[in-house]
Amino acid sequence: MGIQRKIAPKKTVGNSAEHKQSQPLPCNKCLKTFQSASELAIHKALHSEPSRVSCETCQKTFTSQKGLNRHVKLHSEETAGRLACEKCGKLVPDQSHLKRHQRQV
Repeated sequence: MGIQRKIAPKKTVGNSAEHKQSQPLPCNKCLKTFQSASELAIHKALHSEPSRVSCETCQKTFTSQKGLNRHVKLHSEETAGRLACEKCGKLVPDQSHLKRHQRQV
């Protein structure tokens, strides 16, 4: 007769279901919804960002440096011949890739 112990299961941490919100969290500015408070906080920064950044080549403006950086690639030689999505600026090699991408956006 040995001693029997009950071992509780380990609790998971990180992206587990218990850390996700059961109800989506809405942005109070545009009503987009997010699954976590951290995603919502990142999104809200877009609304509070006072300055816009602009492309030196064509003067198009963006709310984030990340958006501008993606756009600037459109003007470079390394992306010559590639097609850009009008919604997000992603570059793809040909028309079939562009159609597939646009169905996913």
